[in-house]
Amino acid sequence: MKIFLTLRAKLTKYIKYKINTLGVIKTINVFLPLLRKSAQNTLARVITIGSATAALDFTEKTGVDYVVPYSAAKAAVNMVNAKYAVRFKDENILFLSISPGMSNTMTQEASAQVEDVYLRLVKSMQAGYPDWNGQMSTPEEAVTAMLNTSFKLTAKDSGAFLSHYGDTKWL
Repeated sequence: MKIFLTLRAKLTKYIKYKINTLGVIKTINVFLPLLRKSAQNTLARVITIGSATAALDFTEKTGVDYVVPYSAAKAAVNMVNAKYAVRFKDENILFLSISPGMSNTMTQEASAQVEDVYLRLVKSMQAGYPDWNGQMSTPEEAVTAMLNTSFKLTAKDSGAFLSHYGDTKWL
């Protein structure tokens, strides 16, 4: 499989990593003083947006062998959360990655290439999760589900990678 051989693929991988991983680290570090202050009174929460494509079981179940740079960057964020969770386990700060499920976040008309990848992804998801109805949530529904999940969790859940349902049911 020629996944990362082209210059475009290498650049895409770097950009995905820089935004989805290094951006998360830099943002968390900037907010640490405020998180520590908040954690004096209540459980502070750092919630990063995950993706089922970063989950090994999802990949195996669906056979999704594409979106590699994005999936790898999201998997790296899961590890970043786990490392922060260990580092700050005694400071009342929860670090969590939550997948929003399949959510429609398109802000413009999809190109033919994007539409093709989407249809391929839906087909793979339906093969791996035959009970999934193929419907996407709205961003509002996804955020509501993720927030509801995050407020049910405790410090012992810190470092986890969960779905919007609060478990590893990705769809």
